[in-house]
Amino acid sequence: FVNILKRDIDEVIVEMERNRQRFQNSSEDEMTFYISSMLNQLGYTATNGTQFGGSVDLTVQKVLKGWLWTAEAKIFTAIDKVNEGMLQLTSRYSPGSLEEAKAGMLIYVLTKNAADKMKTWRSHLENSGDSSLITERCVSRPNLAFYSTQIQDSSGLPLNIRHIGVALYFKPIDASGRAAKKYNPAIS
Repeated sequence: FVNILKRDIDEVIVEMERNRQRFQNSSEDEMTFYISSMLNQLGYTATNGTQFGGSVDLTVQKVLKGWLWTAEAKIFTAIDKVNEGMLQLTSRYSPGSLEEAKAGMLIYVLTKNAADKMKTWRSHLENSGDSSLITERCVSRPNLAFYSTQIQDSSGLPLNIRHIGVALYFKPIDASGRAAKKYNPAIS
């Protein structure tokens, strides 16, 4: 379930990145709602704001098997803000049970060089002092996603989190792009 979901989320994210000009003035909630809407179109049961230890940004369920994938979303403005999202996910939203042993962090990067932001975030986690935490690369989105695994406090079981950077920087510098009124919010 989670492997197929990962592939489908990647396809939705690629579509967002191709149309990044449309997300320049969007909130975390609006971007996450877009992802959940697209996942629902693909046949998933995806919701926003579901209550599981708090208001979870994105939940995706496979009802018949009891699987639940939760994700926290943050616009990358500072490491501390992304870290707070990670703390929400690991201490409140994901109990770390066998059916919920995988989760996600959606990191929307509206500034230049999303790969560098993800490298900084990964380095921050690796230096967090959590001796149970390990990271590994994600082959399907190299430099824009990675995995971390750590022992979940409540269950004592491993919790695997996929950290997904969404590269949404958009600032046209060509003459027609600078002149296009439809891009003015992104340029200013």
